[in-house]
Amino acid sequence: MEELQRKWRSAPAVDAAQLRAEADTFYGDEDRVEGGGDPWERA
Repeated sequence: MEELQRKWRSAPAVDAAQLRAEADTFYGDEDRVEGGGDPWERA
């Protein structure tokens, strides 16, 4: 577990909004699941 935590801490930060915008540009947004937003908030 500690090894994974070290790997996660050193991972680059991710901008979810930027990733979504890039995915929408590439794939389109027609088939997105209703409710969008943060998937962690939907759980």
